[in-house]
Amino acid sequence: MIEAQKTDTVKVKREYRANSLDTYSKNQDLDDKPSRDFRALIDKIYNHNKKLGEVFEKNIRFVSFVDRVLTWESMANGDERELLKHKFGQLECMLERLW
Repeated sequence: MIEAQKTDTVKVKREYRANSLDTYSKNQDLDDKPSRDFRALIDKIYNHNKKLGEVFEKNIRFVSFVDRVLTWESMANGDERELLKHKFGQLECMLERLW
């Protein structure tokens, strides 16, 4: 289930997989497994589409993972916002594979 709110906070409800990737995170707290997994999502996006990865990393901020709900904030505007909206289906698919 995906909920987009007017504040550009996106909540994605997914069951958390215990075997999710552990990757180095330059932007997130390494003691927090969900944020490490969020970094793994960013890496996966980069591997799929470099431009999309750059836009996602620049504009999307991990907020929390509580009660199997992933929450992130988007600061995207203009063309970057449109790119993220256009590619959201691909992003969701990558997210489902990781989480």
